[in-house]
Amino acid sequence: MRQRRRVRKRFYVIMAFLVVFLCILLANIPQGSSESTLGIPVMKQEDNVPKSDPKSDSESAKKLVICLDPGHGGHDVGGESILGFYEKDINLKVGLLLGKLLEKGDYEIIYTRTSDEAKGQNQKEDLAARCNIANRANADIFVSIHCNIDKSSSKTKGVEIWCRFPKQKGEELAICLDKQLAEVGYTRDRGIKYEAEGGLFVLQNTNAAAAVVELGFLSNNGDSAFLQSAEGQAKCAEAMAKAVEDYISLLNTTAMD
Repeated sequence: MRQRRRVRKRFYVIMAFLVVFLCILLANIPQGSSESTLGIPVMKQEDNVPKSDPKSDSESAKKLVICLDPGHGGHDVGGESILGFYEKDINLKVGLLLGKLLEKGDYEIIYTRTSDEAKGQNQKEDLAARCNIANRANADIFVSIHCNIDKSSSKTKGVEIWCRFPKQKGEELAICLDKQLAEVGYTRDRGIKYEAEGGLFVLQNTNAAAAVVELGFLSNNGDSAFLQSAEGQAKCAEAMAKAVEDYISLLNTTAMD
């Protein structure tokens, strides 16, 4: 009987010692630790709370990328005006004005050039470089800015917009551009032109919805004078900015349907 009491007494002493040891051990675990000193993971209180995305939906949404392509530049002057100036300069001035207007919106604006420079040693290299700039940026919209020349007649005038094929996004963009530029009323509206009437490299090799804008004929006195003037350049840029906004509204409407 005495031996049983001794065994029982020893058992209680050992258990008490173990309880005290565990209490001391748990009290020494650092606050915020993800693992106990025994190597057992300890779940923190905040681990049970779902983590919210710090960015709002509007911030995390991808911005539309708009690539503006002022044609020609550097050694490639483009057409020469009947009044003695170069196409490359008109294209650049209008392109930069257009970019400033579009930068007010929630878009990413990129340019194929922002100064008087060519993008290659020859025309093929230059055009390929412009397409690569747009494609590397995953551009959604590509607008190439040019002026026309008719070497056989100074009477030919007007705005025309080029795209690849009917019933595609490029045509929708072209229609918006044609409408807004025609409303400026400085020249004749020559309408939409398609690849079947003459393939254009930048339209064929750009992944974005793309259009080439021919603002007028530098071989025509009226078109040339308007496009040379600061007022004319500003009006063309404003019309094109409205057109791009119109096209984006169409995209948003289609996405909601």
